[in-house]
Order: sequence, then structure tokens, then C-alpha cells
Amino acid sequence: MSAVNATSGFDYSTLNAKAEKAKDTAADMQQSFLKLLITQMQNQDPMNPMDNAQTTSQMAQINTVTGIQQLNTTMTQMMASMAGAQGLQAAAVVGKDVMAPVKELDYAGKDGVDLGLDLPAGHKGTQLAIVDAAGNVIEKVDIPASQTGYISIKWDGKLADGTQAPAGSYHVLAASINASGKEQAIDVFGWQKAASVTLASNGTKVQLTDGTIVDFDKIKQLR
Repeated sequence: MSAVNATSGFDYSTLNAKAEKAKDTAADMQQSFLKLLITQMQNQDPMNPMDNAQTTSQMAQINTVTGIQQLNTTMTQMMASMAGAQGLQAAAVVGKDVMAPVKELDYAGKDGVDLGLDLPAGHKGTQLAIVDAAGNVIEKVDIPASQTGYISIKWDGKLADGTQAPAGSYHVLAASINASGKEQAIDVFGWQKAASVTLASNGTKVQLTDGTIVDFDKIKQLR
């Protein structure tokens, strides 16, 4: 069984250090403000005392800054927690078949091939194309605008004329017409086996047995 690759793991120590620094900064600001306020009150002119509205405004400002610092600390801690949880979820896919983005597929010459498409909202139509090694489009599948989101689709392994395609390697690609009428390429998904998982600073990655590395959130199904 393949092991989870964590050699370039998520840097939790950096997140924790940032959280501690933010906490210290907020506390230092509060202390500085209180010292300044006490000094102002001790040295104020008895005949012209500090304006209550001004003092209240200053306190509101420091409370706002402190609240933002605390919110940042909480968000940093949540990010660390979510990264760890996603890493554990990703580890479960190692050694299993996953539906992930593909550029090519190996066709055995029978039974067809299961594929998937993530159709963008508002598209005006999408077309899936199967292309042989010579660059010839041997089959096209049109998906209407009424279908959106992730859908499963099966290529039956037949050519446009209805004859069976020979076994071999084929390219797969798809394009949608967006709301502005422009064509945009979209991912085609196919079954592949997950070999390992890497917890990187830029997100969790899954390496497939063919060497391809994909983002964990690109995995649509597993079996």
C-alpha cells in the first residue's frame, strides 16, 4: 500500500507563531492605550478637562482594532484546523480509484469509458470531444444548457459512424459556451488510482499513479 507523502507538509508552526504574535500585538496595544489615557487624565487641565465624547471615541477605536486582531487570530486557528482535517480526508483516497481530471484515456476496445464533466452555471451548451492519436475527432457529445454542475457521462467506445473504436490511447477535451458567448475549456474527469497525498502550504495535493498531481478539491468521486 502506498504511504501518505508528507515530506513537504503544512507548516502548522508558522500558523501558530502568527496567532501568538497577533495575540501579543493586541495586548500591547491595549496596554499602551490605557497608559496613554491615564497619563492624559493625570496631566489634563482642571479648567479644561478631557471631552467625554473624545475619550469614548478613542476607546471605541482601540476596541475595534482589538476585535479585528482577535478575529484574525480565530481565522488563523480555523485555517490550521481545516488544513489538518482536509489532510486526513485526503489520506483516505490513497490506493483507491478516484474521478479526477484527465487529458488522455486508455480504451481497452470494449465496455466503454466512464467520464465526468463539471458544467459551469449559465453555460449555453457544452461539447465533449474524443480525439485519436492522429488528432482526428472521432466522437462528439453535446450537453444542453439545461444541465449544470457535475454530471456523469459514458463514452460507449464507438466512432461517429457507429463502429467500434480500436483499443488504444485517446485524448479527451471539453469546452463550454459561457454567458458572454465565448468558448472556455473545462475539465474532463476519468477514473484513475491515487498513489499518494501531499500536504503542501498551497493546499492538499493528490498524486495519481500516472504521475499527475491534482488538487484534492478536484477529486469528484472515489470507489
